[in-house]
Amino acid sequence: MVKLGSGSVRVVPDYHLSRFACYLIAQNGDPRKPEIAQAQKYFAIQTRRQELTDQLAADLERLELRKQTAEEFKVLSGAAQDAGVQSKMFGVFHDAGYKGLYGGLGRDAIKAKKGVPEKENLLDRMNATELAANQFRMTQTRDKLARKEETSGTDHDYNIHNANTYVAIVVCPEIQGLRKRASSKPQGQTKPQGQTKPQGLTTITTSLMPTHTW
Repeated sequence: MVKLGSGSVRVVPDYHLSRFACYLIAQNGDPRKPEIAQAQKYFAIQTRRQELTDQLAADLERLELRKQTAEEFKVLSGAAQDAGVQSKMFGVFHDAGYKGLYGGLGRDAIKAKKGVPEKENLLDRMNATELAANQFRMTQTRDKLARKEETSGTDHDYNIHNANTYVAIVVCPEIQGLRKRASSKPQGQTKPQGQTKPQGLTTITTSLMPTHTW
């Protein structure tokens, strides 16, 4: 009820608005009115809070993928050793996988293209999509190495290294789609080596330390 100047009252119906409707009213209202100013301040704070929450979720996902990729890297190295790759050739073996995934670019070339410092681990500068792609490549390469008949032959070392490249190019259809281009690039696709360099995971981990235990 609302009191009128004559002393009488009028029944005014109440309306329940959705959150989005309240947002639209606040954003299009007159900020000189205290109620509108407070509403605009509230929505500005909530928007920023949601942005930080989304970023935190993305950072946590990337950290988890990095951890999984590191573990898979160790397992793949063990599988390669069991298949006959000598320790001094591990660099060549893993580089073959990068070359298959990144259009012929090895680890050092990828780091140079992305502007990653020489002493920093390339995996720490990969986004979630790249980490997932590399993890999948490693698991499929390990599976291929387990089928020894596919890597046996007169040139044993070449077949093993080639298995890593082959998986990146042929076995993984999503990866194959990522690296299709030369003169033309399909809309919505980005070369792995051309993707933006995300924030280093060391920095992210440090920023999360006060509220998370790693």
